[in-house]
Amino acid sequence: HAWRPWSAAHSFRLHRPFWTRRWYIHPKMFTLCLTGELPTGAEYTNARLHKQRGWCRFEIAAASLIKHDDCLLDVPRLNPKAATFYKACWSMIKGRAPPQAPPAFADEMRADVAGRAVAFTAGADMEFVIGQYTHGFEEAFNTYREKGYGILFWNDLGWGDAQAPRLLAALEYVRDHYPEGAEKMTIVFQGNNFSEETMAKIKQVSENFANLS
Repeated sequence: HAWRPWSAAHSFRLHRPFWTRRWYIHPKMFTLCLTGELPTGAEYTNARLHKQRGWCRFEIAAASLIKHDDCLLDVPRLNPKAATFYKACWSMIKGRAPPQAPPAFADEMRADVAGRAVAFTAGADMEFVIGQYTHGFEEAFNTYREKGYGILFWNDLGWGDAQAPRLLAALEYVRDHYPEGAEKMTIVFQGNNFSEETMAKIKQVSENFANLS
């Protein structure tokens, strides 16, 4: 085959799945979210907000799976008076919705791209991203204990019965794809607002792969 130089963009796209798994999925790797408006005073080749960009939506969804709450930060929330790194990070802690099961993520992404609420610079990236989310989701939960990440803290996130269908669908997906015979993980739900009935459903769905606290 004839040799040809690879562009930086081509190399970045080739290796992006690896970076995604190493950075966004890792529970202790900081992720800074840019959820605000674009800064004024500059010209942009892409004026879409980050929430309207397919890759950015995927990255935030991936970072919201198992990441510690103090490692998922929203830059527009930064307190300009924060005098230390710790206080700056604390001011930027971002809330999150429950994790989204891969089939639901795929359906929503396809619908929003079709409705032009979300776009990719390269249209072919959509199905690629959907596949990467599925892969990342399974890796995040299936290897959590194996990688020694400890306890998964989903506490004090403000989740209640309104968020339960999305959470239960995600947990059902974890249950159906969890490695047979693998050690159970531990998930902390304290400080949320689930009813006793909903917590009973969560425990039932999770009993084969997680101990709940």
